[in-house]
Amino acid sequence: MRLIFSFDTEEYETPGVDDTVKIWADMLTTHGFRGCFCTVGEKARVLRDRGRQDIIHALAPHEIDYHSDWHSKHPVHAEYLDEMNWDAGVERVLAEESGGLRDVETIMGSRPVAYCKPGASWGPQVSHAMARMGVPVFCDAPFEHALGQPLWYGGQLLIGYHIGFDDYFKSDDRLNDMKRDFRALADRAGDGTIVMWTHPVRLFTSEWADNFRYGSNTPPEQWVPAPMRPKTEIDELIRDFTDFVGWIASEGVDVTDYAQLHATYRKELRWATLEDVALLAKGIVNTFTHHTVRENAFSPAEIFGLVIFALEYYQRSGGLPQSLPVRNPIGPVGVHAYEGTASGIPARSIIDLASDISRSVTDDNRIPAGIVINHRSFSPGAYLKAAAELLLSLRQTQSLPETVTLSGDRIWPELANREDIAGMRWGWSMLDPGFEGKRVIEATRLQTWTAKPALKP
Repeated sequence: MRLIFSFDTEEYETPGVDDTVKIWADMLTTHGFRGCFCTVGEKARVLRDRGRQDIIHALAPHEIDYHSDWHSKHPVHAEYLDEMNWDAGVERVLAEESGGLRDVETIMGSRPVAYCKPGASWGPQVSHAMARMGVPVFCDAPFEHALGQPLWYGGQLLIGYHIGFDDYFKSDDRLNDMKRDFRALADRAGDGTIVMWTHPVRLFTSEWADNFRYGSNTPPEQWVPAPMRPKTEIDELIRDFTDFVGWIASEGVDVTDYAQLHATYRKELRWATLEDVALLAKGIVNTFTHHTVRENAFSPAEIFGLVIFALEYYQRSGGLPQSLPVRNPIGPVGVHAYEGTASGIPARSIIDLASDISRSVTDDNRIPAGIVINHRSFSPGAYLKAAAELLLSLRQTQSLPETVTLSGDRIWPELANREDIAGMRWGWSMLDPGFEGKRVIEATRLQTWTAKPALKP
């Protein structure tokens, strides 16, 4: 089991709280631990403008990550993404966040490795855009493969938050409660990675500032700072948290960071053999999800790209390729009105479409939202199953059946129906209580086409 200390470094509305960042940085540095400070763009600018080079210097031994440009300033990610199509949303994220990412890197002197979502606000377009900007890890992700087990999704490595110092502010026996809960969580996580998080500012503040609550955008000159804790309470928190970090050191826990996490799991496979693809095709026929072959995991989108390439090759040459390029397209960016299960579809219709579909996967870097056969629209999941069955038939018998059946139930990969994804809700006090974000949730489910567990080499 490995442990990451992660800090949502965001408070710029309340003067006099900047020292909390230095307290945490120094606490970890004392024990030789490297923390991950997920920094808001405006927080970095505030530290610079207030002349707090001492804090920036204290953070130098630690990993600097990114926590959005303004955090709670409206519209936040989920608000504007819910009103946009996929491409417009990605471009908006790039436009909104590239400046903040640059400021954090320039001011803090370190290129962020991870992106931490602000509150409950995000969308898969954010993950895609961050990957395009060279930020490979998504921490405090809304889901992961399993407890402490990262998931590849949308081009990023996703890992959640698991236990928070913030959970123990009101505990009567804080230190022992943290030790007990950490041990229990470590046992459950097995060989995974636990992320222990906090907001540095909460050492000093008893509540959050309300300047952006429920969709409001209070002008800076009217910002009300967060209420402060009594000094005695602050001293108690610092004492207990310092003792806990010392206990972690005495226990010999492997403390790591997001950069090392990414290096542990990063494994790019550029080519697959025909035997590999046949095994993947067999798997995807049985279960619409990711599959693993020879210790390499493949997302449904990657499997789609491989199977379609094989059929395109057959269409052109009359045979199957012995090696195939692994493409990494995103999932569909919309849902159509699809046909239900349809039998008697000519197998040649599936083959004849392979070239155009494969070209669109390459040109658009996405799975098509719908496949039209004889003026009828089918889901890409239905087409993938039929295409995989044909690939298996060609490999086993060197012949095609006359007809195939397209399944009407293959709208979503299995992961899209997992409770934490299908049942996503927006419980964040910065959002308007009536915000539903249905369009963002649909996009999140669609991009489970890109999901696969992160495996170690």
